[in-house]
Amino acid sequence: MPLPSTVHFAAGQTDYIAQLNQLIADFNTIYAAYLATQAGELYKATSTTSRTIGTGGHTLTITESTQRAFGVGSPIRIADSAAPNTNYMDGSVTAYTHPSITISVTSVAGSGTKAAWSLAMSAIAGTVPVASGGTGATTAAGARTNLGLGSAATTAAGDYATAAQGVKADAALPKAGGTLTGDVSAGDKNLTAVKVLGRSAEYDNGNSGASKTIDFANGAQQKVTLTANTTLTISTPPQVGYYQLRLIQDATGSRTVTWSGLSSSRWLGATSAPAINSVANKETLMSIYYDGTNLTQSQSKIGAA
Repeated sequence: MPLPSTVHFAAGQTDYIAQLNQLIADFNTIYAAYLATQAGELYKATSTTSRTIGTGGHTLTITESTQRAFGVGSPIRIADSAAPNTNYMDGSVTAYTHPSITISVTSVAGSGTKAAWSLAMSAIAGTVPVASGGTGATTAAGARTNLGLGSAATTAAGDYATAAQGVKADAALPKAGGTLTGDVSAGDKNLTAVKVLGRSAEYDNGNSGASKTIDFANGAQQKVTLTANTTLTISTPPQVGYYQLRLIQDATGSRTVTWSGLSSSRWLGATSAPAINSVANKETLMSIYYDGTNLTQSQSKIGAA
């Protein structure tokens, strides 16, 4: 605190009483300010301005004559002197020219119009704007949204695709190849420059018995061994495309097939189902095309008929 300009000692002056008295008064003022600082008085104040509890801007007149240590941006609580734990407003200082102070209140407790307030520096409750160094929210999810973090902030490190991002890199499909563990949809888009499109295996239906259902959801290439005169039921394929079924006679041979699920008139090169290869251990290769509505089929005998 600077000394008042009235304290001036001139050369040759013989009457120093007035200046000494002023100097003592100044020292007392400085000491009082020091004591106030030690007691925290500079960080609190009172006001008799009538205000209704609520959010928004509130301007009050500080009762104390001396400047307080409030500054723009300081967090502050305005509490009802009669019930400070029940009725209060929390916010931050937006303007302060002693004795007038303006506070932006962001959260409140209690209600009513009061005219006896206690002001004190306090941690801000409620939301603190991003521009003031806060998150503008009272929840973690809201804070992430306001700060533009989205779901990335809560995504486990193991859920990322590269080694630099997380430990699940081994589960990602590498550029050089790898094994898928789930279905892949091309979204009705073209797959170009495919050199070889291989199948994982030919699905084995085992022995036919007297009846067997062929479900092409198990694979586009399948086989069945005929061990009796058999009714073979062809289930509707899962997708438009070509399917193949290999019929294998057992060591006895002469097993016949009755078809179910096929249209008898949609055989290529025949008006009805042709006879299969009946020689023991020989095969018939049946090809099916599904257009999304109908099945069209043909067959070829492998080996001696």
